[in-house]
Amino acid sequence: MKNWETLFHISIDDLRNSNIPYDVWAIGGSSAIYLKFSHRKSKDLDIFIYDPQFLNYISPRLNDLKSIEKLLDYEETEKSIKIRYNEGKIDYVINTQISNFSPIIHDFENWPLQVEHPIEVITKKIYYRSHYSPPRDIFDIAFIFSKYEEELLKIHPQIFKKINAFENQINITEKSKTYDNFLKETYFFDEGKKILGYEFKLCREFIDKIRKLNTPEQEAEILKEKKKEEEIKRKMREKMGIREKTEITKLTKDKNKIKTQFKKD
Repeated sequence: MKNWETLFHISIDDLRNSNIPYDVWAIGGSSAIYLKFSHRKSKDLDIFIYDPQFLNYISPRLNDLKSIEKLLDYEETEKSIKIRYNEGKIDYVINTQISNFSPIIHDFENWPLQVEHPIEVITKKIYYRSHYSPPRDIFDIAFIFSKYEEELLKIHPQIFKKINAFENQINITEKSKTYDNFLKETYFFDEGKKILGYEFKLCREFIDKIRKLNTPEQEAEILKEKKKEEEIKRKMREKMGIREKTEITKLTKDKNKIKTQFKKD
């Protein structure tokens, strides 16, 4: 974990020297789970900034960061800054708390350090990435469900509309080689090894228990969302069909034009 630890110290030093209040940002993503459980190696580091005005405080474009000489390059948008180093990437992202599980405050070198609660991490993974959950998210969700089953079910109000999309991603991932590649490329610590081979089973158990909490009104909302998505897909297919038909018509005209030209010659 040497590379990740280097990124961690780079980020902490830059944030501390940028005078960003400790209570407006937190370590999030898989790194937050790693700090709690040491479940698997994490390559990059996610820092969530809750107050948008402070994102510029960490911008290499506007500030003489302590790590400025170490960075390779960076990408900056209105909502995020990605800074790359030899050791990996640090993402500073404007984001808000979406569950009722507040960040955990640690003492780091006599300085308060906020780390997002594992339940909040999973809530964000499902809420924002249910349509394209990467293998590492599937593993992390299964892992946290094995640790916090009762607490994780409390995020039902935030994610019940996302469960169908998440289940679809699980089915797709299980049939592909992407999960096997993730397993080969990732180092798992003892805590993480305990659930290896049970990831998909745990995720499906989580999905079933979340669905059982749905009210009739929520089921109606899910159905409405599903119909909306199907309508969007239908319009996209129609649009693609019209485009393909237009291209075929154009190719046919070009082909006939060439034939006519050959006949004249």
